[in-house]
Amino acid sequence: MFLHLVETKDIALKDVIAILDIDSFNNAECNIELLRHALINGRVEKLSDEESKSVIIANVDGKQVVYFSPFSSITLYKRAYIVDELNIL
Repeated sequence: MFLHLVETKDIALKDVIAILDIDSFNNAECNIELLRHALINGRVEKLSDEESKSVIIANVDGKQVVYFSPFSSITLYKRAYIVDELNIL
């Protein structure tokens, strides 16, 4: 099953490591180090020109990718939960 991030981007739900609120992400030093490493390696995607409200960390082809999303972390959690529930049916 896939998690819809924006019109042009879906990721496999099994690949999602974390969905974080942007403020929580920015306030943790370990996240800043993760972001720095991802930037150096070209593994950061800003999914919209809109203000980012959440950060999704995913394992894509064995590498951690950081996505900045205009949707709130709560909205994305709800989407993930609904997709997971549909998978059970």
